[in-house]
Amino acid sequence: MDDAYDNAVTKTKDPMVVSFHNVKYSVRVSQYTKDGEEVRDQEVLKGVTGYALPGQTTVIMGQSGAGKSSLLNVISQRAYVLEHKGEKLSGQVKFNHKLINKDIFSKFAAYVMQEDILYEHFTLRELLMF
Repeated sequence: MDDAYDNAVTKTKDPMVVSFHNVKYSVRVSQYTKDGEEVRDQEVLKGVTGYALPGQTTVIMGQSGAGKSSLLNVISQRAYVLEHKGEKLSGQVKFNHKLINKDIFSKFAAYVMQEDILYEHFTLRELLMF
């Protein structure tokens, strides 16, 4: 990767580097025109690559509809691909250079969606486990 990556890994006791490589996600959309229904594939993520280093804050920025939530859903293994509806997902998500799946992600991380329902009487641990 680069010097920032190497420095972060050597300075952290139990470093966890999250990386994603060439992530592509598309959905099939229908649009009605005066000539009838037009069906096409809409690219939501177009070959996105990046990483988050331990001990650092990583920010994902972009305008509305840019695919920020979709990228987080892919990284957190929450993107459910409905192939029979024309959805396609490709690319790799890794923790410390190892491919992950939903079980591995849940052992090391949690993802609280932006519109999740949070109960005020739960502890932080309970919220993340719920």
